[in-house]
Amino acid sequence: MPVFDIYQELRAVVTALNSAVVHYALCGGLALAVHAEPRATKDLVLVNDLLRAAWEARERVQWADQQLWVVSRDGLIAMKRMAGRPQELADIQRLEGGDGG
Repeated sequence: MPVFDIYQELRAVVTALNSAVVHYALCGGLALAVHAEPRATKDLVLVNDLLRAAWEARERVQWADQQLWVVSRDGLIAMKRMAGRPQELADIQRLEGGDGG
């Protein structure tokens, strides 16, 4: 079974989306790494303009010699609140600075 290299996959996806001028924003555990601190994740999550509030507050950051769109800290918190799973609630604490670190 091939190994999933999330860095290489993200780089390939972002390059393709930027080249095709597709509007997107990174969210989930990788967006958490942009706004707070990295944590292990097994997926690459993107959002389109269906989640209007998170979409409108997205931000562009420099990453790996290119531009990367990512949901804002507040947008990420709102999305994680909607999901409500234990990992999402722990991520909210990290994003709000309540993790003691």
